[in-house]
Amino acid sequence: MEPIPANSKKLTYFQKDEVKCPVCSGKFRREALLSGSGRLLAGDLLPDLRRIYKPSPRFGLANPLIYSIPVCPQCPYAPFPEDFNSIKPEKIQKFTAHLGRRKKHCLTIFGNTDFKMERNLVTGAASYFLCLNTYSYLEKDSAPSLKKGIAAMRASWLCQDILKNNKKDNYEYLYEYFRKLALKCYGRAIEAAQSGAELFDSVKRFGPDTDKDYGYDGALYIFSYLTYEMRIFLADREKKIKSFLDAKRSLSRVFGLGKASKEKPGPLLEIAKETYNNLNTELQSLNIIDNE
Repeated sequence: MEPIPANSKKLTYFQKDEVKCPVCSGKFRREALLSGSGRLLAGDLLPDLRRIYKPSPRFGLANPLIYSIPVCPQCPYAPFPEDFNSIKPEKIQKFTAHLGRRKKHCLTIFGNTDFKMERNLVTGAASYFLCLNTYSYLEKDSAPSLKKGIAAMRASWLCQDILKNNKKDNYEYLYEYFRKLALKCYGRAIEAAQSGAELFDSVKRFGPDTDKDYGYDGALYIFSYLTYEMRIFLADREKKIKSFLDAKRSLSRVFGLGKASKEKPGPLLEIAKETYNNLNTELQSLNIIDNE
């Protein structure tokens, strides 16, 4: 591989060392984002913990989300990097048995996606779709529910980016689908963490974005935030009340919000307060007064 000139305007490069897929033994090179020289200009942090990046005058807009998931172009097997070699031999046969269906679904949803080429928003979103499928075959020590939640959140963000450039109805549907899925997966992850059904010891990053790790507190916050955001899809009054109360009390315990609380410092505090107050407003509109 030729060295990249210091004055290059490239944003990415293909790594020299090949990755060997543990499922099909295929080899491929990962595309990675170059660092330094002002390629990544961090902007605001959104309430759903997405970091917005500003375009660089020299390099244009870089989107780190696109490159996070290594995808085998043949299988396509696509976990987070830390879990790439974690699939058990007994699960490989099950994974390969559905190879044709997996490729067909990806083609139907995202069109032709070539993971040997430089990535774009569409192949980035498709990588998280494949990632979601992959974690159905990995063990509890990889925290599959949490990883699915992170993948669903990032997929929704990339669908949002695609919609800014191309108002396609299917990406509006996909955005909504991935947000609902993220809420479901984060809910399962929290239950699994509390019951011990899944192990979080090996989790390197809770995300949900690539720049900052907010730990388990961030996962609890995202669950509460999505509970509020997805409220329009909760038609049953009792389920809505229970969801809002659970989310509000989770925020209160973690961030020290509410009457008898201690303030917990940190970057999440202010945005957690906003979600807490929004949940309170929703409960009041349902004639529920919660004094916690």
